[in-house]
Amino acid sequence: MASPVAHSFAGFWTFLYFASEAGLGVRMNWRRLAPPIVLLVFVANVADLDFLLSLYYRGDLNTLHHGFTHSILVAAGVSFAFAAIFPLPFASRFSRSSLIYLTAYGSHLLIDLVTANRLGWNPSGSGIPLFWPLQQEWRSPLALFIGVQHKNFGAILGIENALSSLLELLVCGGITAILLLARSKYEQNS
Repeated sequence: MASPVAHSFAGFWTFLYFASEAGLGVRMNWRRLAPPIVLLVFVANVADLDFLLSLYYRGDLNTLHHGFTHSILVAAGVSFAFAAIFPLPFASRFSRSSLIYLTAYGSHLLIDLVTANRLGWNPSGSGIPLFWPLQQEWRSPLALFIGVQHKNFGAILGIENALSSLLELLVCGGITAILLLARSKYEQNS
């Protein structure tokens, strides 16, 4: 699994895309839109709350990780629930809010699909049960993110994870900066 850094950026990118579709520019009122940004970043990380479930019910971090919370079925259920409870101000209908939340949650599944122990073409990904309750796990042969170590709290706070998170911050931060600059230039020319 990638760190919360990559998942958080994906939630923010979800906001940028759908806000742009709704006609909100880069120079929009960020204070007014901070709550939807926070919600989408949170939803992009919800799948990893199975760590807490695992710790509470089984006494360790990994027993339930990459389980049912990493499935399309749960992604849809969580997305509908968030759309019903927290409708997004730039989404005109419930179905639109649901789609936006599903995109944020789905980004987590996609990122975890392409996360492994090393980058490139290799079979080192851990796999996720996309079609839970079916038992088959899915993984991509192409790894774009290095997975964080999470066998215990020491590993979570270790230097390997710090370096992996830093790499995600630099790459995703760079992509975000490029997207924001390009969008700003496009808005100026429109």
